[in-house]
Amino acid sequence: MMEQKKLISLTVLTVVIVAVTAFAVSQYRQGTALQINRIALDPQWEEKAEQVFRVELDGPDGTVTLWREPAADPSENDQWRVAERHDYAADNGKIWQLISEYGELELVEPRTADPELYERLFLRDRSQPDAQSLAVSFADGNGNLLSAALFGKPRKTSGQGERQFFLRRVGEAQTWVAAGRLDPARLPSAWLNREVIDISQQRVREVTINHPGKQLSRVAREDSQQPMQLQTAPDGQQPDETAVNAIAYGLQKLPLVDVNTVDEAGLDWDDVIEVQFATFDGLTVTVRVQSKDLGIVARFSAVGEGDSAAEARELNARLSPWVFVLPNHTVSTFTRTPEELLISGDDHSDH
Repeated sequence: MMEQKKLISLTVLTVVIVAVTAFAVSQYRQGTALQINRIALDPQWEEKAEQVFRVELDGPDGTVTLWREPAADPSENDQWRVAERHDYAADNGKIWQLISEYGELELVEPRTADPELYERLFLRDRSQPDAQSLAVSFADGNGNLLSAALFGKPRKTSGQGERQFFLRRVGEAQTWVAAGRLDPARLPSAWLNREVIDISQQRVREVTINHPGKQLSRVAREDSQQPMQLQTAPDGQQPDETAVNAIAYGLQKLPLVDVNTVDEAGLDWDDVIEVQFATFDGLTVTVRVQSKDLGIVARFSAVGEGDSAAEARELNARLSPWVFVLPNHTVSTFTRTPEELLISGDDHSDH
C-alpha cells in the first residue's frame, strides 16, 4: 500500500513538472516571438540623428522647443537652446540622450487603428481639444520633418520589466505598444543647462556679504588650504565656523532652477543683498540677490585683473543678461546675516 502511494505521488509530481515546463516553454516562445517581431519606430534613425537641428515636445502642459546653434569654431560643439526661455543654453547631453533614446524605441505589438478609441490610450492628435498625448517631432536645419510620434499613457506591466507605453506615428492610424527608455521632460526649465557658474571654493580668498540696513560681514583667508575666518565678529562673540566655511562653496557648481531675461523680469535691484566673491587669482564676482514670489532670484557680474580679465569678460557676456532663480538652500549658505554667522547665546552655552 505504501509503495502504491509513493507511486501515485511520484506520478502527480511528474505531471505537475511536465505542465510547468510546457507552460514555461510556451511563455518563452511567445516572448521570443515578440522579441523577433519587434520593429524599430524609425528604422532609418541612425542616419537621421545627426541631421536633427530642432526638437519639439508638444503636450498638455505646453510646448518645449529645442534648437541647435552651430558652433562658430568647428573645433567646438554646437549649442542647443531652449526657445521658451529666450534661447538660454540647454543641457546638450540631455538632448543628445533624447535623440539617442528615440532611436532605440521599438514597436512591440499593434493595437487599435480606430480613432474613436485613441482617447483611451491618450493618443488623440494634439489639434483635438483636451488631447492628452505628447507629440515629439524632429526637424533638420531647413525645417524639414525627420520623424514624429505621439506618446500616450504607460502600459501596465508586471514586475520590474522594461518600460512600455502606447504610441502612434504622426499621420498614421495604427497604434502600438512601444518599449524604450524615452520619457521626455515636459517643462522648458527641465532642459536648461543647470550650472550657472563654477568657482571652486579653493580659489576663494575673500567674501563680503552686505544686507541692506545691516553691518557688512567679511570672511577671508591668506591661503587656499586654510579655513575661512570671520573678520567682522564683534568682540566677545564666537563665529559659527561651519557657517563661515560654507560661504566659500557658494559659487561652486551653482545650479539654477529657472531663468528669465533682465528686461522681462523687470525687477528693481536697489536695496538688495549683495555678495562679492574675490579669488586668489584676481577675479571678483558680484551676486545681487532678492526674494520674490517665484523664489530666490539673482544677477551676476564680474571684474578681473591680469589672467582673470578674460574670464570676467566671458562671465559677463554669458550671465549679465539674465535673472536666475536659484535653490533657496544653496543661496542661504552665502547670504547669511551677521547674526547667523555667530554662535548664539544658547548654542554657546553648550560648548
